[in-house]
Amino acid sequence: MVERKENLETLPISRKQVVNAFSIFPQKGILHPDDLDITDPQVSKAYDMFETWRKHVERNSATNRQLQKYNYQTTTLFVDAGFQDPSYLAEIADDLLPQDLQNANLTGYGILSQIISHKIKSIQAKLNQT
Repeated sequence: MVERKENLETLPISRKQVVNAFSIFPQKGILHPDDLDITDPQVSKAYDMFETWRKHVERNSATNRQLQKYNYQTTTLFVDAGFQDPSYLAEIADDLLPQDLQNANLTGYGILSQIISHKIKSIQAKLNQT
């Protein structure tokens, strides 16, 4: 019997797995993704998972809507992982997500527009609590 050794490049990695890999860092007190130490093996592994997921999604996104959804999922990945730095959240809510929202509105992707609008409001609510 031949043992098959899989690597990250051949395994499908879900966004949820990537979010989970990064979610351990806010629990350790790291509030901004820029503060992650890329020499830390756990950080390196999480970024490897992210790259594998990113490449897979980009290769398999054939339509404009799929790419827009991917952009939104990328924009919110660290927020969903629990990073709570106010300046980071403000950048996402005030700059990056409005760009994603504009693109979704321009192409008539109403469901994604609603999801993005809700996410912006959710992040702004977090910011107002600080």
